[in-house]
Amino acid sequence: MSCACLGIVALLAAPRGFDQALQADAAGSALLEVATEGTAVSLRPGTDSAVRVSARGTWSGPRPEVSVGSGDGRVTVRAACRTGCSLRLDIAVPAGLAARLSAGSGAITASGLASPLDLRTGTGTIDVRGAAGPVGLRTESGTATLADSRSPQVSVVTSRGAVRGDFAEPPVALDVVTDTGAVDLSLPAGTEYAVETHSDTAPMISLPVNRTARHAVTVRTGKGGIRIH
Repeated sequence: MSCACLGIVALLAAPRGFDQALQADAAGSALLEVATEGTAVSLRPGTDSAVRVSARGTWSGPRPEVSVGSGDGRVTVRAACRTGCSLRLDIAVPAGLAARLSAGSGAITASGLASPLDLRTGTGTIDVRGAAGPVGLRTESGTATLADSRSPQVSVVTSRGAVRGDFAEPPVALDVVTDTGAVDLSLPAGTEYAVETHSDTAPMISLPVNRTARHAVTVRTGKGGIRIH
């Protein structure tokens, strides 16, 4: 009897697949607001006026919760993935829709978006590629990376995590703050920058610096090296 019971418990605890597709019309909306817990999130350009959400993963404890709604000029996405759960959201963002994402934990990626981005996670990495609008990134624990960035304004804050930035076009205002973490920024040559740094070690700067330049770069680290090139 005991063996049979153990077999039933094991069967009940086996992970089950989760696959859900949701959408909401974003016509007339200005903001996509996403709030998640324990969920990885990927943002990419959409092909029409709808916010489309694909949620996939597994669960063996509480069933994942995913919802999409609209109203008051915004589209909202909510997701929770608790004990015994692994979930990833892939979200298609219509052109011109700003995105504000807050994750209690989980990695965030965004690729090819031209609208403003405000991305925050408690524990997890943030990876942004090909952004062209203003960008704000914040992570309590995790690396923040920008690649092929064309953003005119960028703000990055980490408590425990490195910051890496590769810019295809010179930002007008770039501000980076880390409590513990190195900063490595690659900026286009042929442009002068007004650079201000604060660190426990001497920064390595190998690009034209002019205190009156219109392109401003400010980097502050508690513990971590600074390289700007």
